[in-house]
Amino acid sequence: WGNRQSFIGLKGGFGKVRVGHLNNILKDTDGFNPWEGKSYYLGLNNIAQPEERPISVRYDSPEFAGFSGSVQYVPNDNSSKNHSESYHAGFNYKNSGFFVQYAGSYKRHSYTTEKHQVHRLVGGYDHDALYASVAVQQQDAKLAWPDDNSHNSQTEVAATAAYRFGNVTPR
Repeated sequence: WGNRQSFIGLKGGFGKVRVGHLNNILKDTDGFNPWEGKSYYLGLNNIAQPEERPISVRYDSPEFAGFSGSVQYVPNDNSSKNHSESYHAGFNYKNSGFFVQYAGSYKRHSYTTEKHQVHRLVGGYDHDALYASVAVQQQDAKLAWPDDNSHNSQTEVAATAAYRFGNVTPR
């Protein structure tokens, strides 16, 4: 409800297949960002930057013994001349309140970069009123300007803790 996704799909014992304007798999690992924003003032602007809602095809597996996974394909048709298709994958595990999530994406060409990859690992605890998590994200890309042989890489870490008091969640 109210998540800005728009899609058609099928859901059954096999999982979910959806086509439309969908969150990318990185967006599904954003529990460490309780403000759900990319604001410079909140300090989570860089780690939240690769989250988007592209037009895509996505499959989400059912959960087996706490494990689940997702794959997503964003076709080139939705990109400008300087962009290419992108591929996304995610894996999740949860048990007794503890959870681990991995999400990754790869885009071959962009306007300013080539071979752009993002890897995010989130682990934590979410049970009853307590939520705590740590996220590590690594981005890597080669700059695409013809006379520049530079490489751009960055690693970010974020930690979040929250305790819910009824309908109030101080962070």
